[in-house]
Amino acid sequence: MKAVLTFLRRVASSRVGKFLVISHLIFIVYEFAQKPAATYAETPCVVEPGSASFIAGRDYHWHYESTSLKIVHVLDLPALVVGGLALELSSPVKFCAFTASWVYAIFFLTFTSIQWLIVGFIVQSIFRWLKKWREPGLINRPDNKACS
Repeated sequence: MKAVLTFLRRVASSRVGKFLVISHLIFIVYEFAQKPAATYAETPCVVEPGSASFIAGRDYHWHYESTSLKIVHVLDLPALVVGGLALELSSPVKFCAFTASWVYAIFFLTFTSIQWLIVGFIVQSIFRWLKKWREPGLINRPDNKACS
């Protein structure tokens, strides 16, 4: 258990991960802020099935979105699948469509933030490893047992 907590602290303290989370959050908020928002009064409690998704009180349709949002959406798919499963398993309460769209948005932002923290931690670890690997004299050091 202590090893898991140590790993989670290291992941959460990754500078690259934090940068990716903040960049992702700013981009998603910017993209969704440009869409016209529905109000609670305008949204029926039960939305009929259609080709658009209702996220954060806004319609999201794959074919009408910008290319950059489509790319980010594809990169977010692992977290969106896990977040969607967690939401369906942990939420026996049924909300109206407008409220549910905001609950889904919070869940998805939480899981995508975790995903980007992990990705940033992995990228930062790879760069640290490459930096150590490329240090001059690494092979000829007296403490290197592989050369003895």
